[in-house]
Amino acid sequence: GTQARSSKTYNFGTFENYVAGDDFEVYEDRMIQHFLLHDVPEERKVAFLLTHLGMDTYAILKKWLQPVNPSAKRYDELVVTLKRHFRPEVNKVSERYRFHQADQKAGQSVTEYVVELKALVEKCEYGDFLQEALRDRFVFGIFDGRLRTHLLKQKNVSFDKAVEEALTWELAERDNKVREGNFSAHVVRSNKPWRARSKSRSLMTRRINPEEESCVISAVVNTSLGSVLRRTGSAIPVVNRAMQRACVFRKCRSRIVVRVRSPGRTRPWGR
Repeated sequence: GTQARSSKTYNFGTFENYVAGDDFEVYEDRMIQHFLLHDVPEERKVAFLLTHLGMDTYAILKKWLQPVNPSAKRYDELVVTLKRHFRPEVNKVSERYRFHQADQKAGQSVTEYVVELKALVEKCEYGDFLQEALRDRFVFGIFDGRLRTHLLKQKNVSFDKAVEEALTWELAERDNKVREGNFSAHVVRSNKPWRARSKSRSLMTRRINPEEESCVISAVVNTSLGSVLRRTGSAIPVVNRAMQRACVFRKCRSRIVVRVRSPGRTRPWGR
């Protein structure tokens, strides 16, 4: 009889090629997850990596490994070589200096500042001290002095806890500014002039409320017809200086003190 041959068809899904200049470590992390998702066997990983490097990156790898062909290497050996090329050994002191110079900028959110610090600390090689280094730099670099003082008073606060408190503080400050803005807008809308001059230049009156008309009555003084302003709430009729000059009044100092709606009190010229 005829013996049937068993064959296995591989479907490793679609994965984009590596582009020179991108972070190779991030690319390789995603490739590992792709292997897990599509059950890529160990013996297929080298071929998968080499076919997704792109022409330029493959040529670089070949130069690094010559005279050995890249396909003759193990997957982990290829990854180490590529990481060495794309991420050369850094100056740890220089990287830590940059990290410790990173203060939060005006207008930079807490989240943006945390992302910046985590990106800078990657090459500092702090090891087990990483979380403490992040916490110290975060607290020391906070732009808001009041928040920084608040965090400095916390005992044994962790990096995550400091970030959590800073986010809460930032949200509260944002809400306060919104409320203050609404209050200021309300004050501006209601801050109308408390006086408005009459359109009549002959009367020369002023109104406390621009929506209400002045209380003016006609009167004959020494055979001269004129207008007298009677202020609301006042039992004393008042004439303006222009009318006083046009008419003849007794020259005597008044003992009456008139309280008006404007701040303070005033004493009339005569009565």
